[in-house]
This record gives sequence, structure tokens and C-alpha cells, in this order.
Amino acid sequence: MKIPRCSILSVMILATLVTLGAVAQETEESTETPEAPPAAEPEATDPPGLSYETTVNFELLKHFDLEGGAGEVVFRGVEFTVSSAKGGVLGTSDADIKATIGVMLDCSTEAKKKAKFDLTVQFFDGEGALVDRLTDSANLKDEEKVVKFKHTTLKYAVPLIKTAKLTAVYKGK
Repeated sequence: MKIPRCSILSVMILATLVTLGAVAQETEESTETPEAPPAAEPEATDPPGLSYETTVNFELLKHFDLEGGAGEVVFRGVEFTVSSAKGGVLGTSDADIKATIGVMLDCSTEAKKKAKFDLTVQFFDGEGALVDRLTDSANLKDEEKVVKFKHTTLKYAVPLIKTAKLTAVYKGK
């Protein structure tokens, strides 16, 4: 049985058209504009005025003026100190490997009841990498006060610190 040439040619053309149609359909599907994802909900943030954040250079025994506050607490300045760590067990001393960073935060409040705030100080190196972190809280009551925070860290890390980011969050009474 001999198949006419025009039938073979017709089948080949038809197969090519089917293949091209499938490719065109895939291309059309891939170039369709995808539906926009649902709008992301905004991140929860502290209400305005209940937190304070600033970054200062980390220089020892130098007073840095601050302007701002968190809730009823007003921050006026900060100063950093470093001393050797004290203590040890059975006559051993950590002074060779540990240091204590002191953060003296000059603040005030007119609150009649205790005004509490949480403080986080992040210490960064010159490239912006986190070296260490201090987290503590303090209470004030109708006073001006220099609140002292102490943080023990490794002695070799202190010279790496170039900036300090202070974040205070007012916690109320």
C-alpha cells in the first residue's frame, strides 16, 4: 500500500502546527501577569512617643548629649566607662579576660508614680557588626537621676566597639 505524498506532508504540517500551538500556549501562560499578592499587614510598632532610639560613638569618659524621651522619661545624656571585671572563685581572677562596660544614662521624669523603662544598648564594630548587647530596666519617680547600668563582656571585644545604639522603651508605672 502506497501512502500518497500529500497525506504524509499534511500529517507533518498538522503535527508541526499542534507543537507550535502547545509552545505558544505555554509561552502565553508564562507571560500572564501574576495576580498581585495580598498587601502585607504593616508591622506592629510601639505607639509614638513610647520608645526612643539613637546611635552614638563609643568613646570612653565622654558625655554625649541626647535629646528625646520615651513616655514620661526624658533622656539628656550618656557616658561610657570600662573597668576590669572583679571577682573570681578561690583566688582566681577574671580581670585578665573580662571587662565591665558602664553606661551612665542621664534622665529625668515628672511622673508622680514610678516610671519604668527598658534599655537595650547594642555595641557595634566599625563595619556595623554586633559585638555585644546590654539589656536592663530602670525606675524613676519624680526625679532627675543618672542611672548606671553595668555589663560584663570579654576584654578583647572592647577595643572593637565603635558605636552604641541605645533603645529605650517606656513600660509605664
